[in-house]
Amino acid sequence: MRLFSTLVAVALTVTPVIATAQTAPAKPAFSSASTIGALMANPAAKEIVIKAIPEMAQAGDNPQAAGMTLKDVQQYIPTLDDKKLAALDADLAKVPAPAK
Repeated sequence: MRLFSTLVAVALTVTPVIATAQTAPAKPAFSSASTIGALMANPAAKEIVIKAIPEMAQAGDNPQAAGMTLKDVQQYIPTLDDKKLAALDADLAKVPAPAK
């Protein structure tokens, strides 16, 4: 009986930890920290980026830009401020991860 009580107590202690781990939000597949190459390779992400930053239509084909992030190029695009990056992050978070 004592062993059963101990097992029940352990189970009740561990259960909230397991439940918390299962409900943790997933990291978005795309964000302003994603490389421009990855964003331009995904049609949905590319559409979001180009709509918000039309200058990126040409930069997406530039191999030098492919390894950079939107945060990296922020200094070169005067209209790309922190508020716009935050809005982009919100929109990009809705794009599903590419199928593997």
